[in-house]
Amino acid sequence: MSKKLLIVESPTKARKLTEFLKGFEVKATYGHVLDLPERSLGVDLQGDFRPNFVPRGGRAIKVIQELRRSARQKDVYLATDPDREGFAIATHLYQELKGSALRLYRVEFREITKDHVLEQLSRAVPFEQANHHLYEAYLARRISDRLVGYLISPIACRALSGRYSAGRVQSAALKLVVDREREIRNFKPEPYWVIWIECEKGGKRFKAFFDHKGLLKDRGLAEEVLRDISRVQTARVKEAVRKRAKKSPPPPFTTSTLQQAASSRLGLPPERTMSCAQRLFELGWITYHRTDSTRLSEQYVSGLRRFIAQEFGPQYLPKSPRVYRSSKTQADAHEAIRPTKVGRIEDLLFELKKEGVGRDELKLFELIWRRTLACQMADAEYDQTEVKLDCAGRPFRAKGRVLRFEGFLRAWEEKEEEEQDEPEQVFPPLVEGEVLT
Repeated sequence: MSKKLLIVESPTKARKLTEFLKGFEVKATYGHVLDLPERSLGVDLQGDFRPNFVPRGGRAIKVIQELRRSARQKDVYLATDPDREGFAIATHLYQELKGSALRLYRVEFREITKDHVLEQLSRAVPFEQANHHLYEAYLARRISDRLVGYLISPIACRALSGRYSAGRVQSAALKLVVDREREIRNFKPEPYWVIWIECEKGGKRFKAFFDHKGLLKDRGLAEEVLRDISRVQTARVKEAVRKRAKKSPPPPFTTSTLQQAASSRLGLPPERTMSCAQRLFELGWITYHRTDSTRLSEQYVSGLRRFIAQEFGPQYLPKSPRVYRSSKTQADAHEAIRPTKVGRIEDLLFELKKEGVGRDELKLFELIWRRTLACQMADAEYDQTEVKLDCAGRPFRAKGRVLRFEGFLRAWEEKEEEEQDEPEQVFPPLVEGEVLT
C-alpha cells in the first residue's frame, strides 16, 4: 500500500500522473471542496469579515470523507493548481486533513511531464511554509464577490423594478460597455476624401495617395485637387527612399494574449479557449495556462533552437536566444504558455489525437506551438520604400514594403489586423526628377 498520497483537482490529471508516478496514491478533488453557503451571506460583517466555509454539496462531503480515509498516517502532497484558486483548494484540504495525515506538503506542477513532476516533488515544502499570501488573495476575491452580489443585487432589483444582479466584475464591465455605447451613440460622423493616382513604369503599377496632414475633410480642397490632377497624365518623382527594415516576432503566449489570438484566428470564445487549454495542460501537452509571464525555461529554449536549426536551417535562428521578461517580477516565477514537447507539428498532432481530444484542442495546440516556435526564430526582413511625387503641383506619397526574408513568419503568419498600414507594393527603380505616367 502506498505511503504517500498526492491530491490534484481533476481526475484527468490524476489519471495522467498515475501513468508514470510510482509509490503514490493519486486522488482528485473535482474542484473546490469548500465554499461560502449558497443560501446565506456566509460572511461575518461584525467580525473582521470572517468567512464561513462549508462543504460544496453532497459530492464534496464524500470527497472529503474519502480523502480523510486515504490520508491516514501518510505523507500528503497537495498538488492543486499553482495559482490563487488552486492554493485555496490546498488550504481547505490542509484544514480538513491535518488531523489524519502524517505530514502535509505543498507542491506545484506547471507541466504534467515525468521529469518536471519528479523535480517538483523533490522540492516540496511543508504546507506551513508555503506562500499563504495566495490564500489571502483568494479570500479578498471570494468575499468581495459575495458582498457585492448579496448586498447590491437587491438594491439593483428595487431601483430598476426587475430581477437584476450586481457583481464585482460584471458591474464594472457593464459600465465599460455602457460608456462605449454612449460614445458610439454620440459620435458625429464626418465625411472625408481619399484621393490617389496610379503610376506605372516598366509594366509595374503602384498607387500614390494625396499627401495631406490628417484626414482630408475639406470638400472644396478635394475637388480642387481632383480637378487639377484630371488635367495631366504624368507625375514627377521628387524623392525615393528605400531601406531594409526588420520585424521581430511576438513574445510567447500569456493567458490574455492566448485568448485574444484564439478569438481572432480560431473563432474561439475565451471560455472555450480556457477549457481547451485546461485539458491540454492536464494531459501534459502544455505548461500551466493561467500566467502573466512571457519567460521560457533555458532548457526548453535550447531544445527549440536545435529544432529550428535542423528543421528550417541556420538562417532562421538568431545568434542568441531571445529573452522575454515580464514587467511584473512575480510573474517571472512562472513560464509562458508553451508546448511541453519539441517536434514537428504533424507528429505532435498525430500523438495528441490518440488522447481523444477534439478539433478545438488540436487547433489551439497548433496555435501555441506556432507562437512558441516563432518567438525564437529570426526577424522577418523587408525592403521598405517611400516615394514622394508631384502631380499637377499637388504632393502625393506612396509607401510599401516587400518581404525579402520570411524569418519567424514561416511559423507565425501575420493576420490582416496585425499588419502595418503600408500595402505590399512592388516599386520599380525610381530616381529623383523622373517622370511617370
